[in-house]
Amino acid sequence: MSRKIFIGILGEEYLGLNGLFTNILSLLDIAELGVSTSIIYSLYTPLAHDDKPQIIKLMNFYKKSYRIIAGVIFALGISVLPFLEKIVGKTTFANDYIQTTYVLFLIMTVSSYFFSYKRSLVYADQKNYKLMHFDIFLKFLIFIVANISLYLFKNYMIYLFVTMMVSIFNNYVVAKYVDKLYPFLASNLKLEAKEIRPIISNIKNIFIHKVAGTIISSTDNIIISIFLGIVQVGIYSNYSMIVVSLQGLLNKVLNACQASIGNLLMLETTEKVEETLQNMTLLSFFLTSLCTVSLFCLTNDLITVWLGEKFLLGLPIVGVCAVNFFTSNIKNPLYQFVNVSGLFKEDRNNAIIGVVLNISFTLVFVKEYGLFGVFFGAFLASLITLVLKSCFFYKKFLHKSASYFLLSMATFFLILFIEMFLCEYLCGVVTFSNRAILFASKCLVCFLLPSLINYIVFHNTKEYQYLIGIAGSIVLKFTHRLNRKDRLHNPIF
Repeated sequence: MSRKIFIGILGEEYLGLNGLFTNILSLLDIAELGVSTSIIYSLYTPLAHDDKPQIIKLMNFYKKSYRIIAGVIFALGISVLPFLEKIVGKTTFANDYIQTTYVLFLIMTVSSYFFSYKRSLVYADQKNYKLMHFDIFLKFLIFIVANISLYLFKNYMIYLFVTMMVSIFNNYVVAKYVDKLYPFLASNLKLEAKEIRPIISNIKNIFIHKVAGTIISSTDNIIISIFLGIVQVGIYSNYSMIVVSLQGLLNKVLNACQASIGNLLMLETTEKVEETLQNMTLLSFFLTSLCTVSLFCLTNDLITVWLGEKFLLGLPIVGVCAVNFFTSNIKNPLYQFVNVSGLFKEDRNNAIIGVVLNISFTLVFVKEYGLFGVFFGAFLASLITLVLKSCFFYKKFLHKSASYFLLSMATFFLILFIEMFLCEYLCGVVTFSNRAILFASKCLVCFLLPSLINYIVFHNTKEYQYLIGIAGSIVLKFTHRLNRKDRLHNPIF
């Protein structure tokens, strides 16, 4: 709804500018160096042992580091100003206007570093659920205040300024709340030199992965803007928002297991580790295949109702975006295992290869195939990196061939393509004059058909039986809890 209001008042060119600046500043986030990841890992042990002095030292080091990083990102951001006109490409905006709005974006990004580091302590302490109400309130507040400002002033700069102030306010409130949760943080204890060395060592190892991930996730819009124009960035950003929302939901499910993977890798046999990886990968396939088929078959219908037909992309482009989404999520369990295994240093080459391939393929294909080429190049790079990462983990940690795992991956892709083709065909056959009933029918097809195919193919596998057992135990626990609450509220005398 917010995006529809934005486009209705300002237009798709502003939307493209918004998406482009977001990507540029995500790219500058490389300056963060992986400090947050290293600090979070360092916090696990003192939190487990309630070592308050060490927690204080780490958080003070974190605060100092993030203030330095904020300064570096601001300096890097300002250094981009002379090149903005070329990056934005064909546009009706004056260069002075582009630079001013970009600086507002930059200030909003930099300001977050003065408060957001405190969130990491809550995350490491596995209490991030306590911040959910702040995040929900922030989204609601931004929606209300930003859209009112858009409606009243119809001015993009005022919209940005209001969004920035609300974001700063939220980060400040969260920081004060964290201070109340951990009142012992009000101390000036500092890490000794010998305590800083392992953190710096971790940062060095994580940095390459940080750079690789940021470049891969943040360069698409920049390349699209340079080669195809800012309007194309705006049109794609609507699809990107849907993809990112689904990605977030899947990550919450799949990343919930990450904390226990560390113990698994340290305490269990390699056979148990491999078995768990295969179980999690099959779960990832079940969830991701449903989402991917829905993205392919339903997104254009959703965009048509939401924004109108002029914002549609062709089905081949939607298809390659959906397959890209699938590739990113099916590899999630493998990447979690690699990250928790501590093989950052050994895995650096794979990260570098992934970046080189992504940029090279994207630049080659965008000239020939336009928007489709951008995402097809990203898909090829991601697929090759998945193969390399699989071989690496199996060889370095499990000490065996990755052939069975790669065969499973090939099977997943084959089944996905079959499901996408069949669902698209059936959705084309379904006809109802009522648009709501038609969309609901297509949703039903996109849920039932992949679920049926997945059941037929996998129901006899040990991974499927394991997942069914886990699902059954969760249902039993939930039912028991409901029955217990019912007995407490309706006692029998």
